[in-house]
Amino acid sequence: MAVQDFFRTMRITLLLTWLCISCTTCKRSGKTPNIVLFYADDLGYGDLSVYGHPTQEFGPIDRMAREGTLFTQWYSPDTLCTPSRAALLTGRLPLRSGLIGGLRVHLPSVTTGLPLEETTLAESLKDLGYKTGLVGKWHLGINKDTYKDGYYLPGNHGFDYVGTYLPMSLAWDCDTSGLHKKEPRRNYCVLYKNDSIVQQPIYLDNMTAAFVEDA
Repeated sequence: MAVQDFFRTMRITLLLTWLCISCTTCKRSGKTPNIVLFYADDLGYGDLSVYGHPTQEFGPIDRMAREGTLFTQWYSPDTLCTPSRAALLTGRLPLRSGLIGGLRVHLPSVTTGLPLEETTLAESLKDLGYKTGLVGKWHLGINKDTYKDGYYLPGNHGFDYVGTYLPMSLAWDCDTSGLHKKEPRRNYCVLYKNDSIVQQPIYLDNMTAAFVEDA
């Protein structure tokens, strides 16, 4: 228990240190900065205008980077969705959370996910007085003891507001165009909001609009 407390303290200390560094321009107004974190699959370093793409148009994300903090050096803990997200939210190697390799945590029948004992970035920010929210993609587990208990959903990991989100990637099995499959597999092609399923199967026509509206 003492070791867990130590690492929790270290994570909060590192977060506080980062906030102090990023707040040098905020001291005059006495305000803490808003923190908006985008985590995108298959996005390369040079795919955004702000990072030097020669033809990509300058958009809202680029403007936020210019007006906020632009990082140019980092390390990725993994090349796969679930372990990299676990590391981002906990500040720990994904192996320590038991989330390594290609775990199929997006399936309702798989009773594995990010342990609730792990302290997430959202929980650390709440300790500092922030309101937290998540929209988009989760991919860190759904259920534990039954096929519908929602034990690992983001609302149990420190997020005050949970908008529309996918528990998984948009795989071929969820294609509704008929290009890859005749019809999507309903058993895990689901869209959540809070802790409830709002679409099953997934329909892509209005998904982006739902994400943007909730964000």
